[in-house]
Amino acid sequence: METRAQPLRLTILGAGVTGAGLACIAVAKGIPVVLVDRERAALDRAEREVARAIGGGRRADERLLRTSLSVADGADATIVVEAVTESAVAKTRAFAQACAVFDPGTTLASCSSAIPIHELGDWSGRPFDLVGTHFPNPAFHGRAVEIARGRHTSEQALDEVRFLIAALGLSPVEVGDAPGLVGARLQYPMINAAAGLLGLGTGAAAVDAVMSNCYGYAVGPLRAADLIGIDSLVRTLDEIYTRTGDASCRPCRVLLEMLEDGALGRKVGRGFYEYR
Repeated sequence: METRAQPLRLTILGAGVTGAGLACIAVAKGIPVVLVDRERAALDRAEREVARAIGGGRRADERLLRTSLSVADGADATIVVEAVTESAVAKTRAFAQACAVFDPGTTLASCSSAIPIHELGDWSGRPFDLVGTHFPNPAFHGRAVEIARGRHTSEQALDEVRFLIAALGLSPVEVGDAPGLVGARLQYPMINAAAGLLGLGTGAAAVDAVMSNCYGYAVGPLRAADLIGIDSLVRTLDEIYTRTGDASCRPCRVLLEMLEDGALGRKVGRGFYEYR
């Protein structure tokens, strides 16, 4: 792996499923992380997730993981990863806060699942510094990361992201900049279709068993939906549908009913499955 004179220090914006999962990987590799969120409850959940993943329930070393409500507390980062909810408003706010703290030339990596990087680059005001980095959900189960450049992304920013991914023990897969990139554009419509089958008399466990045992998926689509979070899934499908008009990305009735009912998946204890 290439070395750097300046050790990696990571600031992650957003303590949801992706942000917490990325923090797990980074801390396990000895990379210091400042995890930032607007809600203390989200940060507390993320701390527990990291403790379960790497410490057997013990709290992570504060030299490796700090949590904060303020982006300024992560100002010494060498790279910033945006992992907030899939919303234009939320992402624009996150980039505005980051750009007020970090100097131009600091790499900004966005975990956007649906919004193209060239759009995010325009909103951020730092299109040269922005790179798309789509980690799979859950992030600590994956072996590779999609990366995408916007129209103006610099080679320096790409190199910094490649270095981060290698330091995390993962492999980069460079893809074109488009709504959903490759992973979400293929996986999320499949989850949407799988959810629609429930209205036809097939149970969630049967759907997942077919896809896992017959077609080799490590995690069935409905189990994956619970890991992603139904709210995040619906928002991402909506964003892709808005930009492409692809009917397969229009959230099905089952997902919308689950969203309304608050059955958001593993993070709340119930979704397609029940969780302790």
